[in-house]
Amino acid sequence: MTNTSIGQTYDLIIGIDGARVRNFLDYQDRTRDLMPGEMIYLSVIRDGKRLQLTMTVPPNLTQATK
Repeated sequence: MTNTSIGQTYDLIIGIDGARVRNFLDYQDRTRDLMPGEMIYLSVIRDGKRLQLTMTVPPNLTQATK
């Protein structure tokens, strides 16, 4: 278990490779066919600001969404 403070913020994924992510099912659909090492583009909300990030798919991402 990690210690978190009230008000601490995290990234909220709102899009993957230009496709909107509204909930966990959307997230699963967008990540189902990704391969480890593949580059993807994420749209996230961080501290109330929208950001575009590039990420390399880690080996465990596809296992976590099954």
